[in-house]
Amino acid sequence: MSKKIRVKQTYAIITEESAKEGEYADAGWIDKIGEKFDSANEVAEYLENEGIIEPSSSCFHKGVWYSTEGEQDYRTGETEIRSYHVEGATIGQERKIYKKLFPRYGDCITGQRKRRRR
Repeated sequence: MSKKIRVKQTYAIITEESAKEGEYADAGWIDKIGEKFDSANEVAEYLENEGIIEPSSSCFHKGVWYSTEGEQDYRTGETEIRSYHVEGATIGQERKIYKKLFPRYGDCITGQRKRRRR
């Protein structure tokens, strides 16, 4: 079986100056080709190990990406955020990744909204 799902990685740098302007100081690709995976479960495990903390949307849709918490360089004051973009997965595989990582969040496609805690 060939590995069909890829996870590509980008970065964004925020400085005090760029934050005031609402922009990134720098952004781009870390890995345009991406890591290859056979299954949605492998992707979810990889993303968990990379330290992702949030999806790009609190409601699942095809093409959602995942980001880490910003890591600050205390020498320069710059903060780097990494984002992970899933490509080559079916919508079912993408949904499985999303639900495994963020089970309490909703689904924009089916109309199921974020569940409230009781």
